[in-house]
Amino acid sequence: LSSPSLPLPGSYIECNSSSMRLAQKTQHLLQKRFRDALKPAEILAGSTLATLVFAAAYGCSTFGIRYTDKTLSSLGIVVGFVMCVVATMMAVLRLRHKRPARSWIAATVLLWHALVVGTWLGNRYWWTNMVKYYTWRDMASYVNIDPDMDKGQSYMDAGTVYFKEGSYVLGDHSIAFRNGATYCVAPVVRASPQANSSTPQLQTVNGFQLPRSGTVDFWAVGTDCCGSGAFECGDASSPIARSGLRILDKTSQSMYLLGVQEWSATTGLPVRHPLFFSWVKDPIRYTEDLQSACAMDFVTRLTLCLFGSLVVSVMIHNVLKKFRVT
Repeated sequence: LSSPSLPLPGSYIECNSSSMRLAQKTQHLLQKRFRDALKPAEILAGSTLATLVFAAAYGCSTFGIRYTDKTLSSLGIVVGFVMCVVATMMAVLRLRHKRPARSWIAATVLLWHALVVGTWLGNRYWWTNMVKYYTWRDMASYVNIDPDMDKGQSYMDAGTVYFKEGSYVLGDHSIAFRNGATYCVAPVVRASPQANSSTPQLQTVNGFQLPRSGTVDFWAVGTDCCGSGAFECGDASSPIARSGLRILDKTSQSMYLLGVQEWSATTGLPVRHPLFFSWVKDPIRYTEDLQSACAMDFVTRLTLCLFGSLVVSVMIHNVLKKFRVT
């Protein structure tokens, strides 16, 4: 009997070499397919562009450039809008010509979302916080105002006021005007306006004394911060607070005016030129905190935008992949 032929040693080498080449090719194809499916570079690029558009829209709507140069502020938003339009046109053209368009579609969605949300959030933060910061900075600042002697008519341009030592908010005689929210008003005084037998000042039928200025014009105010005889607006409870920042919102001013008119009718004391203030201990520190909070808010929102854009971009790519959009 003839013995079975044994394979030559070279055949093992060729077999192993072919297997290794096949494994390498398979791995290479799988990696290529994985990269083509997710397109990490395009995802990162689209997310970064969206974050830059958000930063431009939010920053131009919130920062001081909006107050100092409205034209330049609007230009930043216009540049973002142009980027959105270009991305949209590229996505449409590539789809029509059946060329890879998945990355452009994802970028278009992200850019438009960043522009709209950034502008909306920036405008809301501006009108809520920053417009008063820049307006206070441009208005006049007065010190040693005596609420018993001075009249509001002399300080109509006041933004920041420092009252004389001994001035305080007469919280026990505050009044609340309700119109959806509760608008609280309390007079700023330097001595108690309640009458007593030893004071020669003018008295009204309700037992209050008329200030030597002849009018009660300085008011500490706030929203939803009073009730049951307590006035807790701003730093009214602090014994060292005797400063105020002017209320600038026209709607709130009209509500506070109605409250003051009701107070005047109740007490019988005249109010000729009322000025409304947020009662604070340190106006400079208060405004600096507003600016610091704005910067922190910008960084926080920018970080959220970047990570949110990455997540949404991956989701868009996966959805388009299911629809066989390359």
